[in-house]
Order: sequence, then C-alpha cells, then structure tokens
Amino acid sequence: MVTVIKTRSRKHPTDIRTYEVTERGIVVGGRLADYQGIISGVPQRRLRDSRGQAGLTDREAAVLDALLTMGQASEQELAQRTGFQPGVLTGALRRLLDLEYAMQVTEEGRAIYRSASSPESRT
Repeated sequence: MVTVIKTRSRKHPTDIRTYEVTERGIVVGGRLADYQGIISGVPQRRLRDSRGQAGLTDREAAVLDALLTMGQASEQELAQRTGFQPGVLTGALRRLLDLEYAMQVTEEGRAIYRSASSPESRT
C-alpha cells in the first residue's frame, strides 16, 4: 500500500485506489469502495450488494455485471459492452479470475469468460 497525503487547502479525491507498478511506471487503477479500515492496517470487506460482490473496484464490478448479464463473453465482447480499453479490461478480468468471481474457458480456440456463479460455468 502507498499512501499519499496532499497538503495545502485545495480539495482532492479521497478515494482509495489500486495501483500497479509496470515497465512504464505506476498505473493508478480502480477505486476500492468495498473495504473499510485499509489505512488502519486492518482491512475488512463490506458486501457490495445482494450478490455479495465484495472487494471489487467499480470497474471490476462492471465487468462482472456484464458477465452476469451476458452469461458468457469474449474479451472483445466485454470491451464493447463495458466501453473499457483493452488494458483496463484485461486487468479487471485477471483480478476477477484471481478472486474466483469469473472463470476462463477455451472454445474453438478463443478465450471465453463466464461468471463463476452463472449456470453455464458449472458445465
């Protein structure tokens, strides 16, 4: 975690966001709205909604919502649905896979993503 405290009297965002250190430098990611106690060192997830999408950034939740609505989709179809650029979408999908909110299968040589809770993902 990196904490940056802005000084002076100007307004500034108070969001807590993910970040990634890449070859090109630091990339600031999505907002972590579903946690409390991050700065205190004792983070806890809060439930996002009735589906229990805890711990997701707004972008990750939007991708998961698209998967839940569509049932399954390729990365290109998700990009069209969400309007996210490829790098943003790839990062969100990677994290959804890591957190087991989504799964990836290969059909006819292409990657297809499904919500881990969708009926198609259980077959």
